[in-house]
Amino acid sequence: SLYSGLIVDKGGTLNAQGKEEQPIVFTSFKDDEYGVHIPFYQEDKCAGFWSYILIREMNDDILFSNVIIKNGGLPIFSSDKSALKIGASQGTYSLEKITFKDNKSPLFIENVENFVIKNNIFSNNEEPIYLYNFFGEISNNQFKDNGDFIIEVTSRSGITIKDNFSNKPGLIHYISPTKGCSTLKNEITGLTYWGRNENLNYLISGGLFVYNDFEIEKGNVIKSRNVESSCNNSFGAIFVLDDKELGKGKLIAQGTKEEPIVFTSFKDDEYGGDSNNDGSTTSPQPGDWAGISFY
Repeated sequence: SLYSGLIVDKGGTLNAQGKEEQPIVFTSFKDDEYGVHIPFYQEDKCAGFWSYILIREMNDDILFSNVIIKNGGLPIFSSDKSALKIGASQGTYSLEKITFKDNKSPLFIENVENFVIKNNIFSNNEEPIYLYNFFGEISNNQFKDNGDFIIEVTSRSGITIKDNFSNKPGLIHYISPTKGCSTLKNEITGLTYWGRNENLNYLISGGLFVYNDFEIEKGNVIKSRNVESSCNNSFGAIFVLDDKELGKGKLIAQGTKEEPIVFTSFKDDEYGGDSNNDGSTTSPQPGDWAGISFY
């Protein structure tokens, strides 16, 4: 194979438990920071690249802590560039004490319940964490010198996000599918809590459909934007809905005079700073996003 990585298939086991002073390191062949320098033939242009650690399904025999994952994310079969991919889980699992450093994207997780991402370090990764059908918690993580988009959530979800820290402004991004007119929507179907995070604001691209309790902590800034799509979920909006199958939505947004909750345009630099990084080139206008609707 031209690309390299580690695949843990369904039913497989992985025991990678390092120590704080002796972490286990997964990195590139070209990385001289860890291990010893190994000469390689320069005509071998693929030497030193690696793709990912793929865990097709979490189980109780996969133990992962005090690990460094570095220089990963070369795609194999798709455009996804995540250094660690987790395919599914049916129990309660967590990722803790892992350092993701210098990757294309640090992490991709799909189809999980009761999953916790906590007390990790994400440093100098180019693309966000990608979450698809994710239910769980993201808390107390440190983000340093990453791209503008820190976390990207799509499809169904129910997530508590709180107490994360970034050393520079970044976005937690909820985005509806935009390619074609997919039947997929960005739907909150589990209990959801958007807490405060240092230097991180929330961005909604397209429609966000709410079918469960959705609580927003005081002081948060939620920016929205319309996206280019022929689909009816392309307008930047929150829809609070009542559905027999998916559930009854509820929006809980109680700010204070001193710490209001702000819903505004992606182009609005007054609240949450210059999120679209264009200086004064653009300014917020009526209709930049659709609004909040209750049905």
